[in-house]
Amino acid sequence: MADLLEQAARLKKIEEDEKRKKAEFRKKMEKTVSDFIQDSNLQKKRCEPMGKLERSILHDVAEVAGLASFSFGEDKESRYVMLFKKEFAPSDEELEAYRKAEERRRRKERAALETEEASRSQKRPASPNSNYRDKYSHLIGTSAAKDAAHTLQANQSYGCDAAYGSSFYSDFTSAVLLLLTKAIKNHSFLLIEKKSEIHINITLYKFK
Repeated sequence: MADLLEQAARLKKIEEDEKRKKAEFRKKMEKTVSDFIQDSNLQKKRCEPMGKLERSILHDVAEVAGLASFSFGEDKESRYVMLFKKEFAPSDEELEAYRKAEERRRRKERAALETEEASRSQKRPASPNSNYRDKYSHLIGTSAAKDAAHTLQANQSYGCDAAYGSSFYSDFTSAVLLLLTKAIKNHSFLLIEKKSEIHINITLYKFK
């Protein structure tokens, strides 16, 4: 019994809070409408996006004040109310033009967001990889790399020590592609190791 009474009290408080919030919002909208009516320079006013309940309250306030009001927007979060003074109320053709303009605006915003996201993705730096053998394992095969490690010798004849081995490349990708080409042609194995943050060891091996 006590639980039921407590639950009823909570529900009553929630209802009272909702009524209070609605009354406060209605009072706020009444002031917005009043300010709009008194401003002789304004023929229409676009209100901020709001929820369905808030829009219904605003429509009611506008009707009582003798204004024309229409809702625009595609989804619940972006729908807003446009207020018009009676003498400047839009025709059906003008309303259709408003809706089409709203659709164009939304498409433009979506395109801008997509362009911004694409630009952000291109500028995003690649995550460092401390193990370059893992990074390029799809090219040489992880298990093959482990098995071959015991049967490899440094390839001196291809100039790897002088030209490639133990060298730092500012353009790491170009160096890797160059060595991969040589490795494929000569049936060799490419070993890539990161020694430090500024030193990368790249060595070309061939099977014994």
